[in-house]
Amino acid sequence: MQQHLYSYQFTVFTPTYNRSKTLHRVYDSLCQQTFQDFEWLIVDDGSSDDTRHIVEYWQQISPFPIRYFYQENRGKHIAYNLAALQSEAEFIICLDSDDACVPDALKRLNDRWYQIPIEDRSFYSGIDCHCLDIQGQSIGSPYPMQNDLGLISNYSEMRHYYRVQGEKWGFQRTSVMREFLFPDFKTIRMTHIPESIVWIPMTQKYPVLYVNEWLRIYHHDPETNQLSEANLMINNAIGIWLMNQTMLKLELDYLAPLNWIKIVINSHRAKFHIHRYQSENFKLSNVQTKSELKHELRFYESPMNLAWLLKLLFLPLGYILYQVDVLKYYKSLLRKCSAPVKFHPINRNLESKSTFRD
Repeated sequence: MQQHLYSYQFTVFTPTYNRSKTLHRVYDSLCQQTFQDFEWLIVDDGSSDDTRHIVEYWQQISPFPIRYFYQENRGKHIAYNLAALQSEAEFIICLDSDDACVPDALKRLNDRWYQIPIEDRSFYSGIDCHCLDIQGQSIGSPYPMQNDLGLISNYSEMRHYYRVQGEKWGFQRTSVMREFLFPDFKTIRMTHIPESIVWIPMTQKYPVLYVNEWLRIYHHDPETNQLSEANLMINNAIGIWLMNQTMLKLELDYLAPLNWIKIVINSHRAKFHIHRYQSENFKLSNVQTKSELKHELRFYESPMNLAWLLKLLFLPLGYILYQVDVLKYYKSLLRKCSAPVKFHPINRNLESKSTFRD
């Protein structure tokens, strides 16, 4: 598509949830951008703080257009879908509500894009670069360079073959993002789905140009990284299962045998948590809801073949880890309670209402 079909070159998309105290980092860095052909699209994922009022004030004084959308707390993945569908730009780039970017970030990304021959641009999904911490130090490892343009690759190859690590950043063509929207389950509300379930298939069809530019300033927030592995698995079981199933279906050519075994075990582990969630949250009378969820998940199931039979060998290990997760989870609940809590069937539903919420 030609640039004149769009209102802007970039949609800078920011999903936010009760981040009114850090959202100014994004606004301040956008005000400093040397490249001004962009809009800022904010998706408020059900905030209860003063985010809306702050954004309304910025809309009055901002040198660039700001559009604000509010949704009930449904997660970043649904906010991403909304942004992709509402974008009026050729490219969409996500800048989280507690981060920033360097003043010439958009200009350098735009310049990199136009170094690609015009006849080749439809081949790419976008461009990825690196992040800096607040001290200005590089996060993670650099990309191996193919030529002066950069490295043409995909998400799977970068992780498993080149073993590139660390937080990264980049933009996608909006048309490609609309082709690979995140799953939106109708039967349950999920607030977290790993982004890899979109990046893996998207970049296998439309590769990425990886460039060694350091353009995003990443702020590490300890409060968002306090969940134990057990709590993470319990609270996000469906998202973790979807991620593992995506890797098993689309990354077999990249996985070492031990990595494959680990993914299979964690897939079984997550599936046990899903069954537990269903039994605790869907009453026996609501058989239709259970059936609908099973139908929605079936699309991501691995095909029944020799590999599927081999996976059954690791089912007991997945069940053991599932039981360990549940034990750790209830121990953590006991530590939080000031009074002793007795284990009986009613107590198992104490946390069911908050399951799958951030």
